[in-house]
Amino acid sequence: MTATIPSALFKQLTNNGWRCPILIKGDMETRYQVAQTLINQQNWQAGFNPDTLTTNNKHLQAYLGQELDYVWLDSSSFFDIDVVCALAGCIQHGGALILTFSPTFIEQDTTNISSLPYPHNLTSHNYSYYMQRLWQLSLQTAGCVIVDNCQLTTNAFPQALEEKFVKPTDLTSAQQTIFNALSKLKKQGHYFIKADRGRGKSTVLAALVKDYLQQGTHITITAPAKRCLTTVWNWLDKWQCDKDNLTFVAPDELTQVVSNKQNNNSILIVDEAAALPSQLLRAISQKFNWVIYATTEQGYEGSGKGLSQHFIKQLSMDNELVETFELTKPIRWALNDPLENWLNSICMPNNQPSLSNNQSDKISFKFIQSEELVGNNQLVVEIFGLLSQAHYRTTPNDLKHMLDSPALKLCIGQNNQGQVVAASLLSEEGNLTQALANEILNGKRRPNGHLTPQIIAAQSGIVEFSQLKGLRIVRIAVAEALRNNNIASNMLEWLSQQASDIDYLASSFAASYPVANFWYKNNFKLARVSTTPEHHSGLFSSLCIKMLDKSNTVLNQRIQQGCLQQLSFFLPSHYQNVTGNLLWLWYASLAQNNQLTLSYKLVLVAGFAQHSTNLYAALPELYNFCLDKSVLIMQILPAEQQNLLADTILKRQAPSTVAKTYLLSGQKQLIKMLRKIVAELLQHTDSAK
Repeated sequence: MTATIPSALFKQLTNNGWRCPILIKGDMETRYQVAQTLINQQNWQAGFNPDTLTTNNKHLQAYLGQELDYVWLDSSSFFDIDVVCALAGCIQHGGALILTFSPTFIEQDTTNISSLPYPHNLTSHNYSYYMQRLWQLSLQTAGCVIVDNCQLTTNAFPQALEEKFVKPTDLTSAQQTIFNALSKLKKQGHYFIKADRGRGKSTVLAALVKDYLQQGTHITITAPAKRCLTTVWNWLDKWQCDKDNLTFVAPDELTQVVSNKQNNNSILIVDEAAALPSQLLRAISQKFNWVIYATTEQGYEGSGKGLSQHFIKQLSMDNELVETFELTKPIRWALNDPLENWLNSICMPNNQPSLSNNQSDKISFKFIQSEELVGNNQLVVEIFGLLSQAHYRTTPNDLKHMLDSPALKLCIGQNNQGQVVAASLLSEEGNLTQALANEILNGKRRPNGHLTPQIIAAQSGIVEFSQLKGLRIVRIAVAEALRNNNIASNMLEWLSQQASDIDYLASSFAASYPVANFWYKNNFKLARVSTTPEHHSGLFSSLCIKMLDKSNTVLNQRIQQGCLQQLSFFLPSHYQNVTGNLLWLWYASLAQNNQLTLSYKLVLVAGFAQHSTNLYAALPELYNFCLDKSVLIMQILPAEQQNLLADTILKRQAPSTVAKTYLLSGQKQLIKMLRKIVAELLQHTDSAK
């Protein structure tokens, strides 16, 4: 006999404009029967079933933007927390998120096991503190329905709204405000409509498209997949719009189209923008004078907050960002929705602690275990909220990794009131056998989680590094109100002191100058730079290492020599767009403490500074001289001179091009400035002797 979920519950849901989470635990036949009976009873047609996505078929973006009656995922099939959160936003009022679990889903969790950072010899399942927390909190969450081995529990619903929920059939006042502002674009540039799921941004887009078409404007519209625009198409069909001037073009195809900058009667609309890499957005958006984006940034779309922290920030710096709008009130469901409340508390806890104005100067650090976290939800909320705020690519799945991965360690910093003000997530790496290291070198193995030894073995050819034990800092975050107080640096120093059996600390990150400079100041040495930009930010990924055991100094020098060779070789072809200050920082990291030997003829360097040697005769010597003095260059030269020197000496751009970039009168003025810069470097070199 199986439990039956009463239809009256869904009548109440529909009246209140709500949705709810339904958790069903039991053997496969039982839980599937309960779920299927429910779907049939409610006559739900538009839905998402356990076999819709698989581990090898994860085209989630194709479903975003649609309206569904239900989403059903099973723990023994494809089950991904990011997917749960994303698809839940597609469920309309009166519907449900159905999660079915095996009887041992906590003790023998198999969900997404292949993506967990873990040692290469982990078995096929492990105990899941994440699932334990999910089940425990669900038992306490208002409006959550639970079927545990045919026993039905229905948690009381939240306080209902005073009025019956009616889904809007026209624009709400908030939507109308945005429509009025964008229906007649007065200034060229970029406009953003931001909203969490179910807030009606697609409806606003549809209304704008209709209005532009009636004005005779040509519209190019794009999204990660055409199905993402289902709501837009449905509205346009309902309004019987003539779509002759509306063209859908896939994002990658847009990079190939001819620029529309000459056509002031053409607009680009980008839906689900955060699901597209910032690099791609930049490439396609520069082809249009008018661009409107609609997006959510809840973390599971792709680039997540990277859209704001990289793309939108860059547009603002370039004075191309005109205005940003935001929709906050849901229209696909009513306020106080049980499903949205469940998601926010269990899957996406991101509340920040309210820090006192009188913070103690003393911050204490400690490691914390998953067993402690699962019984202290407030601590989980503080830590995950901190990591989410500080890192644009933090997703709901990261909480599962944090709680469940055997290879991850969590360090926190607390103030005198016990509040978490800093957190660091670390991955245990290395300690690999010689045989496995050789397989990595030969491209036969890629053991998950061992990023640093993989990169060093496969790209630098130094296999013995794989046998060292290391900790890689996956995330490090400090509460925004307390940044620039050396808390993160103090945490790194504490970790260095605690790691008695660890050979190195490492970090891999998308390299902007401020981030790279933080690691440089904390004595992490550059070990490798990617040759292709990072997918979401458009920045190059950098690997830095801090050796803790001095007996590995020679090994570290070999790694740095290989990195120097890589940078020098790829600089003319791959790193031309890297800023000068970041290039000098990279080289300074390699040259620091005289670990690298660079030879050059000082007489030619001095001859150039003294006007007796021409630029091209001195250029090879200037190249090594400047690399050798990269630390000095960072210390004494202003940013513009650093960039000018990098463009001419490192990137070897034509003097005429460099002169034009820096608004100089010509090549003569550029060379005069270069001679003055080199003379200053020589002067500081002599005075330091």
